[in-house]
Amino acid sequence: MRHSLTFLALAACSPGDGLVPLQYCEDIPAELETSPVDTTPTWHRDIAPLVGVRCGGCHAEGELAPFLLQEHADYASRVDLVRDSVLTGRMPPWSAEPCCGREYQGDRSLRPEELDTLVAWLDAGAPEGDPDEEPVDPPDTAGQGLDRVDVEVSMAEPYTPEARYGSDDSRCFIVELPPEARGTMAVGSRVIPGQVAVVHHVILALAEGKALQEFEALDAEDPGPGWDCYGGFGARLAGNLGGYVPGQTGAMLPEGFGMPIGEEAALVLNMHYDLSAVQPGGSAEGADPTDRSTVQLMLDDTVEKELTGIPILHPLWLYDEGMHLEGDFAETSYGFSWDPQVVYGRGKSWDVWGVLLHMHELGQRGSVSLLRADGTQECLLHVDDWDFDWQADYWLTEPVRLAPGDEVYVECHWTNPGEDMAWEADQEMCAGGLMVAAVEE
Repeated sequence: MRHSLTFLALAACSPGDGLVPLQYCEDIPAELETSPVDTTPTWHRDIAPLVGVRCGGCHAEGELAPFLLQEHADYASRVDLVRDSVLTGRMPPWSAEPCCGREYQGDRSLRPEELDTLVAWLDAGAPEGDPDEEPVDPPDTAGQGLDRVDVEVSMAEPYTPEARYGSDDSRCFIVELPPEARGTMAVGSRVIPGQVAVVHHVILALAEGKALQEFEALDAEDPGPGWDCYGGFGARLAGNLGGYVPGQTGAMLPEGFGMPIGEEAALVLNMHYDLSAVQPGGSAEGADPTDRSTVQLMLDDTVEKELTGIPILHPLWLYDEGMHLEGDFAETSYGFSWDPQVVYGRGKSWDVWGVLLHMHELGQRGSVSLLRADGTQECLLHVDDWDFDWQADYWLTEPVRLAPGDEVYVECHWTNPGEDMAWEADQEMCAGGLMVAAVEE
């Protein structure tokens, strides 16, 4: 793996090792709580509009989910399964815990009143009701999708993934941008998988300069389309534009903000393929896994403020088993705190608009927060039940101020059932990231 000079600079900044006792999310219940509803919900009036938005996108023909959830009978035959999935928070997939106290754009989880309605309906035996009765309004989908599409580009050629890591394959591709996109500001993006049965998630980024040259060299060295990038991009990116997880229909940046697209920049797709669905016994057994995914961009010529990406990781974990995970079902935890002003400029304040957390398959839970100069903490993201397949970028509806003297903190927890592991061989990772805008004071 190639590591950017930014990471090496961090190593000289005396990062803080060790876990910090969290002041939030201390006692998360195994099941979500519900409240009674005034009247018994029915399928046609209350449930169909709700689940059509929250569940129907993934549980549809040709989508990733292993079974359909479209009609009344689909739910009535799976009452116990649906009830358990929503009460434990597994579905709809949304990993950010509400105990963090943050609201995120495009939140796909059930709102408390929606959960109350759905559980009450299931407990009542899933009554169908009167098909002529006026349905309630469907949930608001603000923060999902794009208002318009200004540029659409696709992978240069199709790629047929192969099972390289269990049933998985991770592959990166350079996607050239047309002239009209260069020199503009990206304000929204959407990745459309070419083969939804095998595309589990995608990270979309911009690269230019030396980073793009590194990627071009890796692409040239690999005989197939793109190159193997299981451990991540491995180079300094110009910006993270979001990506794709099932159910995500694209996202726009906070209003008035954008990410600059350089005159020589290109898109880079980090594709995670899971071939289990097309293997024997899978929901799409025997299907052709060949993929050629597409990217849609929403652009503006100018924006009020530019967003900057700040990585959060301990550089020494990258080398010589600096992050060691013992095997045989051992539980391991690491934490790291760091003052970003050492690299990004003393005396600056930043508004945090986006946050991400990244581990691999063995991750159990993790957190990203701000450690205030006065000793208090500000939770940005807490994931108590990590799932590698459902990781995402989280955009805040309201910013959180990162002031001089504050530190950013990331912690990760794993259970390793196999042999000893380390980051060194790209076997596991613990990293976070912030998307920030400078505050003019």
